[in-house]
Amino acid sequence: MKIYIFGDSICVGQHVDVSETWPSLLSQWLKLEFKGMGRSHVCLSNRSINGNTTWDALGRIQFEVLAHKPDLVFMQFGLNDCNVWDSGNGLERVLPATFRANLGELIERLIAVGVKSIIVNTNHPTTKLQILPRSVPEKTYEGNNSIYNDIIRDVSNHYWGRIEFYDIN
Repeated sequence: MKIYIFGDSICVGQHVDVSETWPSLLSQWLKLEFKGMGRSHVCLSNRSINGNTTWDALGRIQFEVLAHKPDLVFMQFGLNDCNVWDSGNGLERVLPATFRANLGELIERLIAVGVKSIIVNTNHPTTKLQILPRSVPEKTYEGNNSIYNDIIRDVSNHYWGRIEFYDIN
């Protein structure tokens, strides 16, 4: 069974020892669980990159995920998409409408290659309530996260019955 995790720093475990990240702990648990069920091989591959957006994901999904024909893909994006950098002149790194389209395209590509299980979830709340750089009207990171979580909910609802969705807020 091939399980792929495809996301950003939330899936990488930024600033966490690699042995203590949730993908590493999940891999260890799955190996024990499947061995106990008489199955010998589970391969969990984490194809997540710190700082990635859905825009970045579209550029690498073919080589990083689709070419390997995984059985299950856990996909998580949004916190970097909704962020505003000073160099972005007050705009999100990926605008909401583009984020919606990108997320839908990523799901469509996973479905098209026959991924049996696709798991998508919202992002956890953040504690970042300061005003984002140059944003007019004034925006906060957590406020943007909430908006992008709503987009994730809407897109996931569109694929109801074809993906699994978890709202972690």
